[in-house]
Amino acid sequence: MKTDKDVTTEKWEMSDGGEMKGITIYEYDNGSILSETMRLIDINGNLNFCATVLEQDPDKYTGEVCFTLKSNKDKVFLFENLNHDFPKRIIYNFSGYNFLIARVEGDTNAFELKYDRFYDPVESFTLKGELIREPFVNKAGRIIENVFDYFYIIQEEKYFIKITDCNISKEVIDENTGKELYCTIVFHNGLWDSDDNTHQSRVGNFITISNIKD
Repeated sequence: MKTDKDVTTEKWEMSDGGEMKGITIYEYDNGSILSETMRLIDINGNLNFCATVLEQDPDKYTGEVCFTLKSNKDKVFLFENLNHDFPKRIIYNFSGYNFLIARVEGDTNAFELKYDRFYDPVESFTLKGELIREPFVNKAGRIIENVFDYFYIIQEEKYFIKITDCNISKEVIDENTGKELYCTIVFHNGLWDSDDNTHQSRVGNFITISNIKD
């Protein structure tokens, strides 16, 4: 999230043990600070968002504070801890493709952080989804026979697969269409149909696949 004065970055990654860990970094003209560490953990069968604010007043330091997931609907996740002074609720809204809204609420006040989404172009993720194949439709709205677009559906979000850049063959992808399975993928943004920007091509977010697991 960028303003005229600073940049706030929230970065998440999967640890070797399968735990999601995050950090918040503030960048100013004269430097940057690590302001918060976060993690998603299971506590007594419930998903919890746990945060440690590193820039607290030492006299009021509270250590790690956990918020329990109370609802998850339409890609909006609400975590709550009514025993904490502020915040009492942390809400992550993933309904937009290219951005994320994080809302922090107390009893009488609240604020929002709107982040632009960025995927590291060399970082891969192994995620569960469904491989699908759809007929290719040209700009005139005509279906081209025996030509298909491929997509991977993850949590109801449909991602275009750029077959020519995948590390597995089109035949392997064809064999697994219609199945729900785990794929190792990398997120990208750019040309879908060509690697040459002088040629007409669809453009936007897409993925490549390096591995498929049952």
